[in-house]
Amino acid sequence: MRRVLLHAIIPLSLPLALAACGGSDRPPGTLTLVVAGGSSGTEAEAVQAELDRFMAVNPGIRLTYLSTPSSATERHTLYVTWLSASTPTPDILNLDVVWPAEFAAAGWILPVGEAAGGEPALPSMAPGMLEASRYRRRLVALPWYLDAGLLYYRTDVLERLGETPPRSTADLVRLATAGVRAGVRYGYLWQGSKYEGLAVNFFEAVWGHGGEILGEDGSVRVDSPANRRALRFLRDLIARQRASPRAVLTFTEEPTRQAFQQGDAVFMRNWPYAFRLMNAPGSPTAGKFEVMPLVGVEGPGAAALGGGVLAINRRTRHPEEAWRAVEFLLGREAPKRFSLKTGYAPADLSLYDDPEFRAASPMLARMKEAFLRARPRPVSPAYPALSEIIQIHVSRALTGQEDVGEALAAAQREIEALLRKHQAEGARAGAG
Repeated sequence: MRRVLLHAIIPLSLPLALAACGGSDRPPGTLTLVVAGGSSGTEAEAVQAELDRFMAVNPGIRLTYLSTPSSATERHTLYVTWLSASTPTPDILNLDVVWPAEFAAAGWILPVGEAAGGEPALPSMAPGMLEASRYRRRLVALPWYLDAGLLYYRTDVLERLGETPPRSTADLVRLATAGVRAGVRYGYLWQGSKYEGLAVNFFEAVWGHGGEILGEDGSVRVDSPANRRALRFLRDLIARQRASPRAVLTFTEEPTRQAFQQGDAVFMRNWPYAFRLMNAPGSPTAGKFEVMPLVGVEGPGAAALGGGVLAINRRTRHPEEAWRAVEFLLGREAPKRFSLKTGYAPADLSLYDDPEFRAASPMLARMKEAFLRARPRPVSPAYPALSEIIQIHVSRALTGQEDVGEALAAAQREIEALLRKHQAEGARAGAG
């Protein structure tokens, strides 16, 4: 908590100061827009390169990049602090894909149709990203880059075992335990610490077992037979099959990657970013692993969708210019350059057939079908609180504090109460 507050206090003054000065240090005839985004890896550098290109052809607009913490939780805290104070900057925000509904419901971001003079046609955008970018059927953000959970596997270990990659969860468990018996330290690593990553792993297990979290009508479907099987599957990976070590209950993405990269596991669930790092010169696993879509009970599974979308602050003083900048960042060439520099997967699926992109990012190009099947997490303005409920009870089931039935029944009750409360508050706000 202290670390979050320190991050919130220091950058908080930046957008307020920029708004107050009105860009007084800019050259005559220009205006300043602030673009806020993350700081992971080469992200800030890659975005700044595109902002520089935009300014070269739009000399009347100055774009300033505001680098925020790489932690999505800390960035969310900052954005909520700024936007709830009705600050006009940042003008453009890179939002996590699970935030648009929350921010739109709060009235913090400008619907795309209002900014652009009509919703643009986006035929080649990843469907899941478009779904996550809508609130009440209106497009409130635009997909920029995407993430999806992938299954990494050690090719050298499977070759030694005389096996082929898994086609189902049963295959995954069998091969993971066979790898452990053959001397590999761990079978299957995933993210089991009590944070957003645990919710993501649970959702993927649910979808792989044929379950749902919310129905199309908004009904809560957490406590169902399919979801109980999914949670038992995660619990039994640790408690019964020993395919996963108890240490996964403390793992986030990076400890998972580091253990796999050191050669300590047969399989790993992680995001696309790990591929480039683990194939770097000097990496113990370089050339010894491959990646594939997640598996379900009866074949291919469904990955949770991650990634970033661009949205415009409803309070911006320059909505027309902000839209021009967003248009540029989402044009065909800018996303390609951004992806090649960062390793992030573009949300525009037509790029996966681009020869330059395919040559430079063969792994991402191969994963096009996995990205097409990726599913958004429950789209709801109450998602952060919903996710927290899931994290608490799934964690309790995995650590033996609650049995599977108790955990999902409690989560069902609490999510139903949460959504009723949110609906009532929305109705009161609409009446007011």
